Amino acid sequence: MHDQRTKSEGASPLQPLTKRTKKDEAYVRPEPIEQEIIAALDRPIAHLIRASATASSGCLVYFARHYRSSALVDTLLDRAKRVVRQHIGHIPEHRRADVQEWVRDEFLARLMSDADDADFFEAQFDLSILALRTDAIRRFAKQDRVETAEAFASTGDDVAATDALDRYQFKTRTPEMNGAEVNIELRRLRAMLTDKEFRAMHAHHMLGLDIESIDPSKTTVATLMGVSGRQIRTYLKSALDKAAQASETGE
Repeated sequence: MHDQRTKSEGASPLQPLTKRTKKDEAYVRPEPIEQEIIAALDRPIAHLIRASATASSGCLVYFARHYRSSALVDTLLDRAKRVVRQHIGHIPEHRRADVQEWVRDEFLARLMSDADDADFFEAQFDLSILALRTDAIRRFAKQDRVETAEAFASTGDDVAATDALDRYQFKTRTPEMNGAEVNIELRRLRAMLTDKEFRAMHAHHMLGLDIESIDPSKTTVATLMGVSGRQIRTYLKSALDKAAQASETGE
């Protein structure tokens, strides 16, 4: 599938990159990667597969695209996963696997496309994977904001507050409960909490957001509600105190 021109004709034997940037500039492979690809073209692809651990990602992308090598694709997927994993420590824990899976699927789709969508990966592999990571984080953050807005707008049900509190202990049970269970219990508690207490509990315990952060770009409970971290802690403590008091008195 690669260009059949030879070095003796004075032209590069490589398939050219045709995708262009937003500034209408063509993507360009770094010179070392171009030379690495040209050298690999003179050898059986099995040699590259055996040496894939030390080959550049740009070189592996070229051969994975044009020779459809599943072994090279697997190596690239592992590298993409490592890049993403190193740069998602700041997002809610429950979304990290979602982000990694989305990036993996999107990268694989572009890599195997016959279009020029994979040109960026040849030119700047790590940067392109990080760009996909950013897209994924934004996508899931938007989804979480929608779910939060829906939860905040919901009303409580007719379940007795005492029954809900007897079954719900955030301090001890939350780590053992899955997201669906936490969401159900939060909705059962809705009638006995103020709107702000419920919103703080939902964002912190259901969405997994940190109370506050020194990173101004990070979404936290405090930034979501537009108040200080200290105020969020007050809401959370008040909600837990109400739960504990109601459980003790049986009201």
